[in-house]
Parts: sequence; structure tokens; C-alpha cells
Amino acid sequence: MNQILLKKLSRLKGKKIAVIGDIILDRYVFGDVSRISPEAPVPIVKVMNEEYKLGAAANVAKNLKKMENTPFLIGLTGDDIHANILLSLMKKEDMTTDLIIRKKKYKTILKERIISKNQQMLRIDYDPGTSPLKTGTRIISALKKIKPDAVIIEDYNKGLLNISAMRNILKWCRERDIMTVADPHPSRSYQFYKDTYAITPNLNEAQHLLHTGKREVPLEKIAEKLNTGCRNTVTLITLGPKGMLLYDKNFHFIPTRAKEVYDVTGAGDTVVSIFTLALVSGLTPIESAQLANYAASYVVTQIGAAACTHEILDGILKNDS
Repeated sequence: MNQILLKKLSRLKGKKIAVIGDIILDRYVFGDVSRISPEAPVPIVKVMNEEYKLGAAANVAKNLKKMENTPFLIGLTGDDIHANILLSLMKKEDMTTDLIIRKKKYKTILKERIISKNQQMLRIDYDPGTSPLKTGTRIISALKKIKPDAVIIEDYNKGLLNISAMRNILKWCRERDIMTVADPHPSRSYQFYKDTYAITPNLNEAQHLLHTGKREVPLEKIAEKLNTGCRNTVTLITLGPKGMLLYDKNFHFIPTRAKEVYDVTGAGDTVVSIFTLALVSGLTPIESAQLANYAASYVVTQIGAAACTHEILDGILKNDS
């Protein structure tokens, strides 16, 4: 399989991919812990360094860019300092920011992680205060300008997408035979993603999409029900250290390739980006899932949301053959 993947890896270049979804700025605060606070039984972190990275839909776009493609990020930010930092990071990666909608009454989403000795101690989320409305028309207008090869929907349910916008996006893509792949959010129902070509939930998201509650439902049944309910061609469920389950009318279990795990942040972003790239480049669903699995095995060894490249994937495939 690896020799086949190596031969096909070069196909994953030169694609125009629209990434529609919630944009997050990640801030990592690195510090040292040597004592406990006298005010409360909590560690005191002496800050040594801080770093900003692209998160969520912006990280998906970065993954596509690192794989030598042209991503078009369509999403929302506020008109604030965090938006300025985020846009600056995108420009450093030579990524277009023209399709990002900036709203004064919307706060740019910030996730702050406190890290000491490569261990995440705490995460603080700064979510938007209000949910913007009527973004669907602007998204369709952006898609008309781009004429993408594929569309990735990176949904964190932070205000960009509602059911009306989703239906319009999927209808527009379906009429033009444009592949759509969704990375879903567990607060939604599976019906929200109906008629996408593929979905890439993790197991927790898959269970919540089907509202299984505490019932023990076999993994294969979950994949089959999601596939049928969403009317997908392909369903890919990521299982963390246990690998992935791909369902395309047949079940394919893909064991994890990760040997060390430092940080799973952004692993799902890498999976959906590489999986989509491979599918739209003509690879089979199983080949696409295999490549996504190899890419994810790399990013979980990095601190913070990371991205894979052709050179990294090439090396991983050769070392594992």
C-alpha cells in the first residue's frame, strides 16, 4: 500500500479548496512550574514564552497550503486585535484573507492553552458574544468567485453556519458536482450534514450526532447509521489511539501510525484536509484515509496545531514501508 501511496502523493498539489467554517486563533503560553500558590491549591506558572497559531478552519486552510494547494478561507472574525493577529499569521503563510468577513459586534474566537514541560495544564476559551446572521448569501457569492475543486466545511457551531446556509451551500455544490466534506460538531444533528460527500467525525462526535446517549452501540452500526442518515458516499470516524474506521458500503479499520502523542490539537483539521485533498485528487477512499492517518500520526507529535507537508509525508511513508 505504501508504494502505491508514494506514487500518488504528487497528485495532492495545485487544487483550489474552499474552507468554510469557524475561525479560531490559538494562543499557547509556555511556562515553568516550581511551586503552588499560597492563595489556592493550584500551580503557579512562570511565563517564559507565548505563541499564536491558526486554529480550526484557519488551520485546515494552513494544512492545505503546506501541501502546495490554494485554500480560500471563508469565515468570520471580529474587528479586534485578535483578528489582526490572525490575519497577519495567514499573510505570513501567503494565504489570501480576502473572503474573511469581519464584524464589529463579533469577537474573534480565542483559545488559550497553558503549557508546562510539554503538558497542557489548562485551556481558556474566549467565545463570541453574539451570533451573526445571514452569512449564507456572502458565502455563496464567495464560492462563485472561487469555483473550487472541493469544499471543506469545518463546523465548530460558533455562529457562521445555520441550517439555511448549509442547505444553500450544499445545493450549490451539488449542482456543480463539487465535492463537499464536513468535519462536524457534536452539538448538531446528523441531518445538518445531509448530502455532503463525506464526513470525518471523531467517535464522540459521531455518537452525539446520532444521539446515542449512554447506550452501547457497535462502532460499525454508528458508521452505517451516519452514512445512511447523511446520505454520504463515505464516512470516516477517527478513533484517537485506536486509528480510524472508514465506511464506504464496506468497513475498513485503519490502525494508528502514531508512536508518540504530545498534543492532539489540530489532528482533526489535518485529517479532513488531507482526506479531502486525496479524494479530489482521484485517490480511493481507503487510500485517502491511509494518507490522512499518516499525516495525523505526525501532527500529534507536535505541540499545538501543526501541519503536514509533502516532504514529511514522503518521509513517513518511506520509513514505514
